[in-house]
Amino acid sequence: MDNKTYLPKVYDKLQQDGFELKVDKISGLDVSVAINKKFKLAWMATQMNIFVIVGSSDRISRNDIEVFSKNSLEYTIKNNQGLPRGVQSGVVSFSLLTSKSIDEDAKQFAKERPKKNFAAF
Repeated sequence: MDNKTYLPKVYDKLQQDGFELKVDKISGLDVSVAINKKFKLAWMATQMNIFVIVGSSDRISRNDIEVFSKNSLEYTIKNNQGLPRGVQSGVVSFSLLTSKSIDEDAKQFAKERPKKNFAAF
């Protein structure tokens, strides 16, 4: 499935789930950012501020994923509104980078466990 078919379906689903959509720039790429806040008592009465960041590139290497993921998390932390992280509040950053051409090392890296951060996922 190409981006012209796939991404509109992703954006429609995010909007159906109550996400606010906007356009911005991260790692030199034009990206779509979807933002939502979720609160659950099951999360020890914690609010999660969820950011879904979607970008597209002609080719993706392991380094591209690392840089995009790092910059997306920094963007999420910087643009988080509400209580500070760790005070019954956390941020979640889902970074989605699409391409028709993905290097093998990038595929392997994407299967690894993500790095841990304080009150940020």
